[in-house]
Amino acid sequence: MGVISVSTFPNGTFGIVSDRVPRTCKRLSALDIATCKSVPTVCYRPRDAQGLETVYMNSLDSLREPELKPPSLGKFNVLWQSARLLTPCTLPRPNWCGYMQTVCHGDHPGVSGVEMLGIIDLSPSVDDCIYSTLLFVMQ
Repeated sequence: MGVISVSTFPNGTFGIVSDRVPRTCKRLSALDIATCKSVPTVCYRPRDAQGLETVYMNSLDSLREPELKPPSLGKFNVLWQSARLLTPCTLPRPNWCGYMQTVCHGDHPGVSGVEMLGIIDLSPSVDDCIYSTLLFVMQ
C-alpha cells in the first residue's frame, strides 16, 4: 500500500523545484528505493471484542454531504457547449479550463501538488496495514 499526499499551496508554487531529474548510473533494486521511505508496520490488536462485533454501520444518507456548486455553473457549461454550434468551425474555441478562467472572477484555490509518501509492504486489506496507515497519517 502506498500513501499519497495532495496539498494546495496558496502562494502558487510547487515547493522545491529542481531543474533536472537526477540520473543514476546503475539500476537500483526495490530495497534501495524503499530505504527510508517505508512506513513502520504496527500490529493491530483489537481490544475486547473481535472483528465485526465492534463495527457499527451508519446509513449512507448520514455520510453524504450536499454538493455545493455555484448556481450559474450549469449555465456556463451550456454556453461553452453551444459555442461550437454558434461559431464557424474555423474559429478556435477555448478548452474548458481556459473558458472557465475567462468567465469566473474572484479568489481561486492555489496550485496543488501531489507527492508520493511512504510504502507499507502489506496488502491493503490486512488489519495491520490499515492500522499502520492510520497511525502514519495521524503523525
